[in-house]
Amino acid sequence: MNNQYVVFELEKQNYAIDINHVREITEITEITKVPNSNEYVKGILKLRDSIISIIDLKKRMSIENKNKEKNKILVVDIENIQMGLLIDIAKDVKTFSVDQIDDSSILSFKNENYINGIIRSENDIIMILNVKKIIGENETVTQSA
Repeated sequence: MNNQYVVFELEKQNYAIDINHVREITEITEITKVPNSNEYVKGILKLRDSIISIIDLKKRMSIENKNKEKNKILVVDIENIQMGLLIDIAKDVKTFSVDQIDDSSILSFKNENYINGIIRSENDIIMILNVKKIIGENETVTQSA
């Protein structure tokens, strides 16, 4: 069995999200800051007829931000909750077999809850993100404009 993933980069490390959770990848437009929000919530953004929250994925995952410029927003949809994730580079949509994916039980660090699995791809390691954990249950949800 094969699965498709959107592969992207944060600080020169590759990550992936199941394509079934990805709505689109878009350019960054003006983000409106929201007072008293979590430090990893960058703000909100109008995307066509919706307002979505934008999560700084590096802050959420405690990744040091060496590249100050965010290039893209990866819009995800989990159970009708849409959010944007700031990423450095959108790379590709790739198909991987289940034989290429290891579970995340080998990880023993702070972000292990955010990682669903690890893909062994040629000369690369790609971490599969658990979007539900990243978004969290108490985040701002998409609203109609």
